Amino acid sequence: TITISDITSSTCVSKVTPADPTMEYIVFMSSVSYLQQMGILTEEALVSDDRSYFIGLAEQYAVNLGAFMRANALCQKGESNIKWTGMSPGDDYVVYVYGIKFNDDESDYVQNTPMYHAMVTPAAATLQDIKFIFNYEISGPQVTHTVTPENWDGAFFYEYFPEGSPYHYPEGTEVTDSYIESVASDWLMLVNAYMGSGYGAQEFVDMACYYGTHSFTNTLQANTKYMAQAYAIDVVDGIPQVVSLPVLTYFRTEEVTMSDMTFDISLENVYARVADVVVTPSN
Repeated sequence: TITISDITSSTCVSKVTPADPTMEYIVFMSSVSYLQQMGILTEEALVSDDRSYFIGLAEQYAVNLGAFMRANALCQKGESNIKWTGMSPGDDYVVYVYGIKFNDDESDYVQNTPMYHAMVTPAAATLQDIKFIFNYEISGPQVTHTVTPENWDGAFFYEYFPEGSPYHYPEGTEVTDSYIESVASDWLMLVNAYMGSGYGAQEFVDMACYYGTHSFTNTLQANTKYMAQAYAIDVVDGIPQVVSLPVLTYFRTEEVTMSDMTFDISLENVYARVADVVVTPSN
């Protein structure tokens, strides 16, 4: 039997109790998306992929396969309790188990029981209803953004997208559950990229997010409608996660207006190949 317990956003514990306590078996976890991406869609393909992986490792270290797998807990005997880590909230995972029998010199093995499995989907953090106040001062394409969380003193993320962007959610459209899930999923992709390159969880939050009232000015596309959104971020189970519903707002930049400034251009110190060009604006 397989029992899954102690599920968090990034970990779980599997307990396997075999009917035959003397039988050796493999218990492993994989994300469903990885199996689909690799085209591993049958039990036979998964067993073959595991076998190739383990044999390759043993050959790399020039050791006997059976001894290598036992020394590194790649095969089990009797009841096993394994804590799995590195999971991502909202992704589907499978814990699978099957019995094996090594050949005489333990350089290879065969599957000798059917495969059993249990599905695990780590829960994402609970989303709170946090309010944000947005203020925009717009002059042509120049925008001063000011964002203030009303009932949250932790970190928050702010982003904006022009109309026409695939991330621009249409104004007046009800925000769906699938959109909310996509925001959390996109955020986790960003988290995984940075934490995979060596950032710590809180270090990444402090680098990517804001606290309290945040204001900045930049120049955007002229006469363009933008969607902006903010959402709270917190480290939950060791992973920076979205912990509030995204709050959306919209603003439009203005046209670039023609200035009435004129310029007076004169040449001084003119020689055969060089001259000084003097430009004088009217204001």
